[in-house]
Amino acid sequence: MKKTYLLNLLLAITVFISLNDGYAQCTPGSYTAQGFYPNPLIGLDSAYAGIQYYDTITVVVPTDTMRTIPVHGTLNLDVNYYRIDSIVGLPTGYTYECSTIDCKFLGGSSGCMAITGPAPTVSQMGQVYPFTIYYTPNYYHSSLGDFDYLQEENTDYNIAVSANLLNNCAPNPQYITSGIHPSPMSGLKDAYVGDWYVDTMTVVVPADSNMVVSGIPGIDVNIDYFHLYEIDGLPTGFYYSCSISDCKIPGGSSGCVTIFGTPPTANMVGHYPLTITYYYYGYVPIINDYSNAGFTTTMDYDIDISIPTSMGESKGNELTIYPNPSKGIFNYEFIADNTNAILNVFDHTGRLVVTENFKTLEGSMVKRSIDLTNQASGMYHLQLINTDKVLNQKLILK
Repeated sequence: MKKTYLLNLLLAITVFISLNDGYAQCTPGSYTAQGFYPNPLIGLDSAYAGIQYYDTITVVVPTDTMRTIPVHGTLNLDVNYYRIDSIVGLPTGYTYECSTIDCKFLGGSSGCMAITGPAPTVSQMGQVYPFTIYYTPNYYHSSLGDFDYLQEENTDYNIAVSANLLNNCAPNPQYITSGIHPSPMSGLKDAYVGDWYVDTMTVVVPADSNMVVSGIPGIDVNIDYFHLYEIDGLPTGFYYSCSISDCKIPGGSSGCVTIFGTPPTANMVGHYPLTITYYYYGYVPIINDYSNAGFTTTMDYDIDISIPTSMGESKGNELTIYPNPSKGIFNYEFIADNTNAILNVFDHTGRLVVTENFKTLEGSMVKRSIDLTNQASGMYHLQLINTDKVLNQKLILK
């Protein structure tokens, strides 16, 4: 029996006793090969503004390994444990905990580390935090006994901070023709100094179409997906996020794009022209191959930032909200343009907290109410979609 049996048994008992005493309650993933998982290529989950962070890393430790030891040459070593020494580079306030005592993962076993952190602020959106895991293997050999090996590191992890908007928007079902809606002529809503900004565009992607391919117009394309490549010209502190990962919306479906912004300051008042660049990717029967179609296709929108009028009773674009501020119940009125309407309410982080779909009578005055009693006090953004009309107002919940 090797010398480390009693040591491993003692550590295992201590771990068992300590699992519910301040150590991470994570569960290792079902990985079998030695190493750290997920591997850096797959990476950790992104952090989202306004949401507390949690993710785990699984550590799989081998039973034995071959190592070259100075003077002694290459030896077959029993692995006592891997000890996590530190993780350097995590965002401010982020910490890690291990599922084992002293962050020692026994040879021939798996364990995990839980990485937790406070909700990132909106000002951190777009930042990427690379971090390094430092760990030390401890080995046993009959001629050397127990010993620490050289400290090692796993350097390629990172945590990216994004807007908390992914999958929060819903395509407007009233749009059925292919393209981006509302059109540039209808435009995006204006932004106001001191107000959080949220607006949504619906993208309707056809299953097939005649497009420009390699400069040749009128080519039939079976569309795999629409890719929103970039929105250029957004004001400082404004971002965009799509309902589909990588902003690739499949052919024959609809998706949406949310533009989200931190409250503009007075020195940002002005006109901001935007250029949306996108392309379609699909199968081109005439060449029996896949190709990008219309890579340089652009659409020109704009956002105007201005100083808001006084709060009191909020009116604008035929939308009336009262009382505002309110302790929870807000009444709203508007003149219906169509028989369908969608109401969305976002909190100050851009998180969708309420969404309603309801029928209206075209040309009628619609009077409804919304209950935010169970939400935290603060500023909210109400968005009402009725055909091509998008009405926006801010709400103050006391």
